Amino acid sequence: MSGREKTVRTPVGRIAVRFFANRAAVVCLGIFLFILLACLIIPLFPIRDPEKMNMEALLQAPNGTYWMGTDIYGRDLLSRMLHGGRLTFNICFTAAGLSLFGLVLGVAAGFFGGRIDRVISRFNDAVASIPIFLLAVFIEMCLPAGQGNYKYAIAVALMPPLVRLSRNLVLEILDCEYIEAARALGVSPVRIAAGHVLRNISGPVIVQVFTNLSDAILTCTIMGYLGLGVRMPRVEWGTIVKEGFQCILRAPLQIVLPCLVIFVCVLSLNVVGNALRDAVAKEER
Repeated sequence: MSGREKTVRTPVGRIAVRFFANRAAVVCLGIFLFILLACLIIPLFPIRDPEKMNMEALLQAPNGTYWMGTDIYGRDLLSRMLHGGRLTFNICFTAAGLSLFGLVLGVAAGFFGGRIDRVISRFNDAVASIPIFLLAVFIEMCLPAGQGNYKYAIAVALMPPLVRLSRNLVLEILDCEYIEAARALGVSPVRIAAGHVLRNISGPVIVQVFTNLSDAILTCTIMGYLGLGVRMPRVEWGTIVKEGFQCILRAPLQIVLPCLVIFVCVLSLNVVGNALRDAVAKEER
């Protein structure tokens, strides 16, 4: 434990100190937050209309007027990325948040065992076998199409790995001697779950949550590229990539720049998740 960590009394504070000591993770966190805040805040200001066409500025390269260039209809690509990012992040954060229900199921399966474990495990296997794109099409048929409701399909697809991970971690922890000692001392199951189980599975679960968020961004992009995304005039990153692919030979930056932004977001989330896992793991030792 470093000298700075010794001066911090709370576990959360020590975890924060370890995390911010990781320069790569801090840089990645800053990059992701910059992109996130730019997409959430800048579209609120009077910037260029993402749907306004300029037939005199078709497929322009990045310049002083259009910082990311223009698309095949002369629309400002930067404005479209910022507006599209708001919807993309909304869909992805919602899907990743809903997938946390898998953590509840996994902890319940591992902690209670028996019939509850068998039912949850069989249900989880059934959910994992459903193709996400088939589920997305079904949801789009049942709910208003083109409104981003495929986020529920993404949430369902993200649940099984979290259920399996949390269940296996709980089973490993319950076999430890300190759990048996706590039970012998009459500690209630609720206190064991909250004070020992949840605390000790937090590291790997944090990584899985960040992985789920990055997977949601990729899946959302693929959905939009395949035409399962939102309908015009609404825009998200997947539809922008799809439009850029139409002119990949004439203006490759139309697809390279959006894909680069998506790649940076996914990479940043994975680095931050791994750094948090390492910081939490040291606290558990």
